[in-house]
Amino acid sequence: MGHLLIVDDDPVVREILSSSLSEHGYQVKACEDGEQMNALLREFPADIVLLDIRLPGTDGLALTRYLRAQSDIGIILVTRLDDEVDRIIGLEIGADDYIAKPFNLREVRARVGALMRRISAVGRSDISETIRFGDWALNLATQRLRRIDGEEIRLTPGEYQVLACLVQRPQKLTTREHVIAMGSVSLSEESLDVLISRLRRKLGDNHRNPQLIQTVHGQGYVFVPAPY
Repeated sequence: MGHLLIVDDDPVVREILSSSLSEHGYQVKACEDGEQMNALLREFPADIVLLDIRLPGTDGLALTRYLRAQSDIGIILVTRLDDEVDRIIGLEIGADDYIAKPFNLREVRARVGALMRRISAVGRSDISETIRFGDWALNLATQRLRRIDGEEIRLTPGEYQVLACLVQRPQKLTTREHVIAMGSVSLSEESLDVLISRLRRKLGDNHRNPQLIQTVHGQGYVFVPAPY
């Protein structure tokens, strides 16, 4: 089912999440801060980290930046209901999803399962097609995005899902509902907006006047690839 690492300074939260997710087949480790997280990750091949934003010492946002700079590990932020700004910042800097306290365990399991499916899809894919557009090439099997000069641009699982959905429908309107449905059952309107913004930034697509990923207000997006 996958390996999960829970990072939360509240022992009750750690126990509740660990018990619920373990009962559903996941291998789970838990710790209380960033230092312990780093030590565990050296020994435990986690697929997803459930990371509390408000940790003592190095907070969850700083740890998100660190993790995303090092790897493609799945990151689900654990936030408070009133942490809207922090949630958006977390998504902007590379988190894949979030859950809010007090959380519903069924929702937690659904979000973990959805992200796990996106991550494991790389290993199951037998697609060898590479889609080229402008100065870019997106490999659908490896989920890797490269510039024409060979530089690889790291994509989170969420970013890949959205970009793959759009590039396979060039010059066609792709509704927001379609992108959300194709990405994951847990992809929200808020996280979709952030993912589109992150993709434009990584692709060098001017957010004030985007040319690659164009917004059709109230409907969705049109991917307009430049000639390769």
